[in-house]
Amino acid sequence: LSSQALYMHLVLSADDDGFVGNPKKVMRSIGCMNDDINILLGKRFILDFESGVIVIKHWKTDNQAAKKNS
Repeated sequence: LSSQALYMHLVLSADDDGFVGNPKKVMRSIGCMNDDINILLGKRFILDFESGVIVIKHWKTDNQAAKKNS
């Protein structure tokens, strides 16, 4: 459940293209552990870059589906 909560908070913190520049700050704000982000990375819900930035995978697809349903 904590990984799921982290994912939702990352989605809320993402920019218009699905990038989160401060995932560690998001993790601290909700009390998540490194294991939580590692689970999301391992399951490929998010992708990481050496700079520390992450991107939500399938961001555009998920947003297009949400727009069609609204």
